[in-house]
Amino acid sequence: MQAIAIWMANNTPRSKSSQFSCATLVSGMVTWGSYTYSSMEMSQLRRQVAVLRQSLFDQGYLDEQFVQLEELEDNDNPNFVEEVVTLFFRDSARLIVNIEQALECSPLDFNKLDNNMHQFKGSASSIGAKKVKNESTQFREYCRAENGEGCKMSFQQVKKEYVALRKKLETYFQLVRQAGPEETASRPARN
Repeated sequence: MQAIAIWMANNTPRSKSSQFSCATLVSGMVTWGSYTYSSMEMSQLRRQVAVLRQSLFDQGYLDEQFVQLEELEDNDNPNFVEEVVTLFFRDSARLIVNIEQALECSPLDFNKLDNNMHQFKGSASSIGAKKVKNESTQFREYCRAENGEGCKMSFQQVKKEYVALRKKLETYFQLVRQAGPEETASRPARN
């Protein structure tokens, strides 16, 4: 429990308005800012994290690559996965804008569209974004067929999956921060 208190104190983002800078451990309770968690509550939070994580795999949002990223996390870099995912969403926003702009041109430059989507798909693959990657593949197939309407329709689906994944991962990482550090990454359950 003391490790959780220290982790929470060291790894929780603090806004300028925060009135606390550390967590304290008293009689089996972790007090962190205005929140106090019992060991039972911490256990429940960890279970919620596990259930949410598993649902991301079960619903096809994530694949094995995400687990491989988790395996790279250690005590020296406990937020590695969140940092990599944050970079993906920040950097991919530029690619989305580039694709949107290219789709507005007439005639469509299918090579440019395909190259941008290839880059986007590679980034999505690197974090294990399965649905986003699959939709990106469909978009690229429309590019190769020089099907402009297919590209436009497919791109809407890419953006839909991208936004859904972003929301789900933001929720997941928020819950992870509340629950404190995990001991090790685990493989998703197989159905």
